[in-house]
Amino acid sequence: MSDNFEDLEKLHNLKEKGVLSEEEYIAQKNAIMNKAKASGDDAPQSLWQTYTNVWKKYFKFSGRASRYEYWGFTLINFLISLGLGILGAITVVLSFVSSLYSLLLIIPSLSLTWRRLHDTNRSGWWVGSILILLPILIIVAASSAIVSYATGDISSFGAKGIIFVLGGLWFLIQMIIVIVFMFFKGDETANRYGAPVAQTPAQDKTGKIISICFLVLYLLLPVIGVLSVAGIAGYSKAMSKYKDN
Repeated sequence: MSDNFEDLEKLHNLKEKGVLSEEEYIAQKNAIMNKAKASGDDAPQSLWQTYTNVWKKYFKFSGRASRYEYWGFTLINFLISLGLGILGAITVVLSFVSSLYSLLLIIPSLSLTWRRLHDTNRSGWWVGSILILLPILIIVAASSAIVSYATGDISSFGAKGIIFVLGGLWFLIQMIIVIVFMFFKGDETANRYGAPVAQTPAQDKTGKIISICFLVLYLLLPVIGVLSVAGIAGYSKAMSKYKDN
């Protein structure tokens, strides 16, 4: 961590101990961040650096991550994953690389989301609770499927099926809530998770713009899905008529 960020941490500790008032803290914080901006020591400096920084903080669940860092990483990762997905369809080797990349991405993505929640003064357990619920749903679904297969009775899905459906709905709602939190601007002053991440107004604006672009994409996904299904169904129907003729 650079000297500027160490200074921010020290400043935060002084405020927590009551040595500095809120006004003094904000004034000195702004001075440190202006110094970082002047020296080119912003973190991260570029979108690519947001990506590499997340990998460097692979197991770091403490501290905060700005909106710029989160969405900068998301953008670069989206492009890389898209490229690997396309290339993976060409050869088996690249398909394996794509799968391996996705597997390695789980922990840093989780830790980044955890720190992003901290930046909005929310507990990382908003996403942690999802990880607890997911294996429970898998176990319920698997056990119900095994029982149904063994007995040959679909109705044996019973109460477990209801639990699975309700759990699945809660899982979906929780996921949506966490994603919504990712769009929020972080606290400008220190919160219970530490000092704010030093960044320039331009970086904050860039993070906001990228987040809006992804919001539009997320909103369009259901529409794209419906159109795709309709297109496939229409194509299948047309081909069926063509063969009949």
